[in-house]
Amino acid sequence: NLWPLFEDAADMHALLAVNNEELNPPVALLGPGGKPWKLPLVDVRDVVQAVSLALEAEPCPDTVFNVSGPRTVDQVEAVRMLARRVAVEGHVVHVPRGWRYDLDISKARQMLCYKPQWSFEAMLEDHEWEAV
Repeated sequence: NLWPLFEDAADMHALLAVNNEELNPPVALLGPGGKPWKLPLVDVRDVVQAVSLALEAEPCPDTVFNVSGPRTVDQVEAVRMLARRVAVEGHVVHVPRGWRYDLDISKARQMLCYKPQWSFEAMLEDHEWEAV
């Protein structure tokens, strides 16, 4: 439950007021020191590539592979790209905790020849957007 991170954030209460007028605006979370939250994203087409490669590879029991897109995008950058794409205002909320989650996909690259193709930008460009 992330609500305790937000309930005392003045930014979040301002955003809730905005959200009553605007349907689901893109929101970036900033932790202490203004560091943006980072999460790896992966397009289903890259996941399918990884699974196909794993099925075709030499058996490697008990081996775990991480897969993600070609690069991790921080939330501020993602919100800017998304807001520009759908022509709505993006918002930033300051929270008292940071979040950075990086995956090491080098084992999948090396053992499976995994080559992720779909960056966040490419996913946005490939999507058909409805007029807002």
